[in-house]
Amino acid sequence: MKKILIFTMVFAGYLIFPQFPKEVNHEWVDILFAVIVSLILLAPDCWPKPGEGIFRWAIQVFAILFVIATLVEAIDPGAIIGEALMLPHSCDKADAIFVLAAGTQKDGSPGYSGMQRVLHGIELFKEKRAPVLVFSTGKPFGEADEEKCVASITKLLLGDVCNVIFQKNMLDTRGEALSGANILFPRGIKKILLVTNGAHIFRAVKIFEKVGFTVLPAPVQEPGHLKYSLDSSGQLLKSVIHEWIGLMLYYLRGEIEFSKKP
Repeated sequence: MKKILIFTMVFAGYLIFPQFPKEVNHEWVDILFAVIVSLILLAPDCWPKPGEGIFRWAIQVFAILFVIATLVEAIDPGAIIGEALMLPHSCDKADAIFVLAAGTQKDGSPGYSGMQRVLHGIELFKEKRAPVLVFSTGKPFGEADEEKCVASITKLLLGDVCNVIFQKNMLDTRGEALSGANILFPRGIKKILLVTNGAHIFRAVKIFEKVGFTVLPAPVQEPGHLKYSLDSSGQLLKSVIHEWIGLMLYYLRGEIEFSKKP
């Protein structure tokens, strides 16, 4: 019971900590908290003995899961293992700016990644980095229609612009590349600034190059800033694992090549 009391006091202090000044390094405090709780858990008399109540076991399991979650949030392993997939932003101009789909929330509102990509594409277009702006949008799901969402944001920020192209009902990055080739190649457009966020940029560049585009990477995040691509460390870790698995599968299927550097 004494150990549970100590853990409760430490946990309460951790919850109060976000009120501290911003100058305090929260990541180090997260790690320190996890270390303290781990030491409590490692104490010989801390583990429940056979026959003890389920409450003791529940507290123990909760403490272990909380330590793991705290370490993931503080250390941010997704940012570490995904850094190798980051590419520097090109400074050159292109024939078109190609913004990849990111989907929407279930209610049709834009998601975190989607807003990053759309706003970055519009920013590049305003800088006159290319005369054509292409938005790739996902397949509608109920009320969640990404094309309508992106179109409304574009009209709000750019007004009525005729050289904005939408391709819809996309399911994956390779489908976006193939559809984009069918739309842009007949217009003589092959050199593109490819906009996406996070670790997705590496795989996306390889896929579009394989289809025949000359690709200039235009990621929302520069190398070293991957942790800002998603709104939680857990989502980032899941996204980075998805990218590494996707790279292996696409390579084994012959849909990307690694001989040419982006």
